Amino acid sequence: MATSGRLVRRIAGADSVRITDDFGTEEWWHHDRLGAHRNVNLGLGFDYFLSPLWKVSATGYTSLWAEQTNEVDYAFTTSLTRFFSRN
Repeated sequence: MATSGRLVRRIAGADSVRITDDFGTEEWWHHDRLGAHRNVNLGLGFDYFLSPLWKVSATGYTSLWAEQTNEVDYAFTTSLTRFFSRN
């Protein structure tokens, strides 16, 4: 069984990649859940029903403040939803 470090060395070549023991710890595997992400985002969104079975949605937001996490310049989403049961 190959560990992640051995697999990366085998793919990239032993001389080009250095894998430390830090990558095999529980803290590394769960760093995104253990870190204290603090941020404030501001955005708008809307939903528009085209018919009883179809809906269009869109949202947009930006980060106002971020600490210990990535700051988002602008984020946009759009979606089209189909409802299968409208009781």
